[in-house]
Amino acid sequence: MLRGKFQRALTALSLAVAASAVPLMTAAEAHATPADCRSYLANRGYRVGPGVVKACNYDQEIVGHPFCVGNLVRLGVNQTHAMRACDLAAWR
Repeated sequence: MLRGKFQRALTALSLAVAASAVPLMTAAEAHATPADCRSYLANRGYRVGPGVVKACNYDQEIVGHPFCVGNLVRLGVNQTHAMRACDLAAWR
């Protein structure tokens, strides 16, 4: 009799753990994209032309963040805005 209660309790516990873990395992991980970089800059009044598009795309590469920031600053983007935009473009 005690063994049956123990088994039922263990089964209930297993189901509770599984039910709480499924949403955590299936939740999509949030990733920023070059589009987030471009949108951030456009919302701050910068013209989003080919140079900005290219700079925002740099951050998709492993060593891209410094290139992204440097190119945006050369295009006239404030350094703080450039760093934030490039952070948004990174897949971290």
